[in-house]
Amino acid sequence: MPGAETEKRVAIGDLTWMEIEERKDKVQLVIIPVGSTEQHGPHLCLATDATRAYKFSLRVARALYPRVLVAPGIPVGISPHHLDFPGTITLRPQTLVDTIVDYVASLRQHGFQRFLIINAHGGNEGTLAVAVEAIRAQFGLRVPYVNYKVMTAD
Repeated sequence: MPGAETEKRVAIGDLTWMEIEERKDKVQLVIIPVGSTEQHGPHLCLATDATRAYKFSLRVARALYPRVLVAPGIPVGISPHHLDFPGTITLRPQTLVDTIVDYVASLRQHGFQRFLIINAHGGNEGTLAVAVEAIRAQFGLRVPYVNYKVMTAD
């Protein structure tokens, strides 16, 4: 049905603060998409992982509308192993941990209590384990993360 996706606005960045205020009591989960900005061969853009995490998060949230919102994606991850390729941007692991903890702290202040991280970059996995432990220690919340990977036939 054309237009159905536009009716189901689920991205926090696409909503006004008043719309979030109106909807926040119905929201049971906020998804935090995490990707990377790095090479993916000569045929794909640097934002491939960041875009996959964000677009997949939007699809999940629309399917569960109005119970799920999507936070602005974190487009840069842990990619020092790709720095030989022009345009790659990487974060220090502690920077990514701090960013995720700050996302959760900010959103908790507005009443959101449940979070899911959708990660589309394998290089982030160890750092995400540290981040969710930091969130548990600081806020007493268990925040799961899942790795979104495109499966290809061999």
